Amino acid sequence: MTKSRSRPFRLKPFVFSREARRNGTRYTDLNTVIYTGPTHEDDFDLVVRAIGMETDYGALMAYLFRRFGYPNAGWDDYKELAKYNLTTPEPDMYMRVVPYVGNTSSISIMFMLSSEGQQAIEEYNRALKRARAERMHDWIEATAGIPSWAEEWLQVVRRDWAGIENWRQAFPYFDMYERRAARSAQRNEPEEDCIPGEWIDWAQKQAKAYLEIEPMPGVRYRSANVDEWPEDDPMKRYAKAVAVALADLKTPVRVRDSAINAFGKVEDARVVLKEPPVAGLPSGAIGNLAPQEFAKLHGAIYAMGNGDLKRGLKKLLAKLEID
Repeated sequence: MTKSRSRPFRLKPFVFSREARRNGTRYTDLNTVIYTGPTHEDDFDLVVRAIGMETDYGALMAYLFRRFGYPNAGWDDYKELAKYNLTTPEPDMYMRVVPYVGNTSSISIMFMLSSEGQQAIEEYNRALKRARAERMHDWIEATAGIPSWAEEWLQVVRRDWAGIENWRQAFPYFDMYERRAARSAQRNEPEEDCIPGEWIDWAQKQAKAYLEIEPMPGVRYRSANVDEWPEDDPMKRYAKAVAVALADLKTPVRVRDSAINAFGKVEDARVVLKEPPVAGLPSGAIGNLAPQEFAKLHGAIYAMGNGDLKRGLKKLLAKLEID
């Protein structure tokens, strides 16, 4: 019985899904620096670990153009050479490649993660502090007890902040308010953002006392070996996807009887990709001749296809009665 081989991951131009466009999903750059301990001696960047500190911008640009065709994203005309948005194994993360003339790998290549993915990582990183806060609140209830003015304090916080349901959730907000007496003595202003000084004194006293029992947790450290990270760590799957996507930049593409990858010429390559379908077509010539007009045309096609450029082109050609 022969085992079926899974097809290797291959980078492709990234297209924002219809759902992402409809939901207004935002993407921000993923912090790829991994902290392994308090001394920071073994901290590492996922990008640098995979491809090194420097990547020649000329080799990278030649490879991107030969493998994927024309850039699929707009870029800063002054600061940037070109921009390619490429897929990763995780559908809510894409790789943004902007060949940087300074050759710094971590500037040339960044990973853009959805706001939902970023939030999952942040929630995981904050979990230690949240757990400590719950233990502190338990301790306060067992030792000092809930003060008589707690309900009044809760109403103040509810007035200014949404989603506050109990005194535990309100506790961190003591730092958001000034002492009423001190404020009124300095300025003749409304005191809506002021509270009695005794409330602040009580909160500070409890926090200071518990600090002696249990210190505040610091940064969440991770092993240098990604495989050793807990399965519930959302950063684990993204870190693995980063490694897989970067590894595919080493897959060569043919140029006549030679082959290149993102790092230069490749000798004796076993797997060589073909050039993109657009190779040989002067598709960028219109943009060169009439950049502003072509940008408007591009926008119109985008609108006609409701975000799907291929669909928009078909509609435009149908209107122009071009087969």
